[in-house]
Amino acid sequence: MAEDAPRRQPTLDEVAERAGVSRSVASRALNNAPHVSRAKREAVERAVRQLGYVPNPAARALATRQTGAAALVVSGEDPAIFADPFFGQVIVGASAALEEADLHLMLCLAASERGRKRVAELLRSRGADGVMLMALREEDPLTRIAEEEARMPVVFGGRPVGSAPRWYVDVDNVGGAREATEHLVSRGRTRVAALCGRLDTEAGRARYQGYRDAMLAAGLEPLPPQEGDFTESSGAAAMAAVLEKRPDVDGVFAASDNMAAGAL
Repeated sequence: MAEDAPRRQPTLDEVAERAGVSRSVASRALNNAPHVSRAKREAVERAVRQLGYVPNPAARALATRQTGAAALVVSGEDPAIFADPFFGQVIVGASAALEEADLHLMLCLAASERGRKRVAELLRSRGADGVMLMALREEDPLTRIAEEEARMPVVFGGRPVGSAPRWYVDVDNVGGAREATEHLVSRGRTRVAALCGRLDTEAGRARYQGYRDAMLAAGLEPLPPQEGDFTESSGAAAMAAVLEKRPDVDGVFAASDNMAAGAL
């Protein structure tokens, strides 16, 4: 017995004919373009359901000059960075927002020279409809490329060191660190250690600055930063180093929850 021939996919012309509109109107309705009446848009949507029409992503990209995807780029040397719950929350949040906009999430880890080159090509070639850059360190070449050569919208997750990009999302790192340190000082702590994140990142520097500002405002001596990388293991190592040098510390400012857990 011969197998049934594969079912032919309906075309955009057939959708337009079923909806009683022109092909261009059907295309504009499917791409959520303006200047399509509600009645015609609903007729096209009804025809799509009846025919089981599925848009061709490649054709849609050519017509709209959009890829239908946004990229989340994490610049880092260690893939274990994704063990940090912070990045997991960012991925979930970005995915949820893009889903509402009917966009796919592309995840890129610029962990090697080849990886950074691929991301640079993505930024220069409109390989996505937009890019979110995270975990950039001092003198990261992706910062310059994103600001000067990118052919698509770019949003920085956290400000890069020494730069003020047009679009970024960040927290008040200085203010948060200052408040945390002020809390310790208010409880009578005078020898407060500082377990900091990487000092070649804006977050690492800013959080140490907030700690230092609070100590100086209280008339106390800030201790030198004990650097880590925001991970639990680095918090444990930093705490061990502090206790070896200053066993008399009576308080600890940790730059992240993970480092605090390691310190404990």
